[in-house]
Amino acid sequence: MDNYTQLVNKLLKENMDNATPHSDTSLRDQMEALFDEMFDAIDAKDKTAHEAVLKKYEDLRTQAIDKFGVNGPLHLIDPDLHGAYSDDFKDEHGFRPRDSSFRDAVEFYPSGEYGKIVDGRFIAPPIKSYIEDQEATSDGLQAILQKYPSEVQDLKNGGELDDKLFQELFEYYLDSGEMPYGVAKARTGDPMEWVHDKLEELGVLNDNEPAHPAEDNSNAITADDLKTLETVKALAGGEAQGGLFSNPEKQIRKAYGQMLGKVAKNMKNVAKKI
Repeated sequence: MDNYTQLVNKLLKENMDNATPHSDTSLRDQMEALFDEMFDAIDAKDKTAHEAVLKKYEDLRTQAIDKFGVNGPLHLIDPDLHGAYSDDFKDEHGFRPRDSSFRDAVEFYPSGEYGKIVDGRFIAPPIKSYIEDQEATSDGLQAILQKYPSEVQDLKNGGELDDKLFQELFEYYLDSGEMPYGVAKARTGDPMEWVHDKLEELGVLNDNEPAHPAEDNSNAITADDLKTLETVKALAGGEAQGGLFSNPEKQIRKAYGQMLGKVAKNMKNVAKKI
């Protein structure tokens, strides 16, 4: 048998070996079927139930790793990580990954958020519910805010949410179960924006204003509103063509930083009238 024939036979054998296990979606389907159970536990703030379903998910993932190996297809081994990795990879590189392995995704997060691979073996992170125990102190939020007086004041003045302050607030709302699972995973919303809106809703950012200011029933576009629109369109350099920003506060702040915090808030108020 010549070298060419040997090479062709080897490739055919590899393809046949890979085709059968990689077409088996049974474990993935079972993991995806647990998502509704996860959401129900989170909505009910049932920490015990949440940890139980997380354990079920981990057991299925372990079976998938044993079947496909750490270099196997991500979407068949860990559908939850597959969704997060696809979104985060796109945010960093501008396009979604293709044919990713489980190893690719795990090693994309050096912090070990989704575990680590050591000497070819997957080390899973500890099972931890996002739901805080019922006996948790009710003054946790105030305790966090009191640790960052200058950062809170900066927020009140239209500044950005400090990274350290955000991290503590993120963990607080995650552990309490108040932050939706999809937002926590940055799939159905931006965690930083959610925390900022929550502080605004509680009146933390408005010392001299009610937590829920009265709505403008007239919905009339004023001269100041038009000025805000024109200013933002000019600053956006064409990004505003075709209509208002879908998320003016986030997009303007990201582009221009703290200086346009107040302009972004004005833009949000105008968007409510449209």
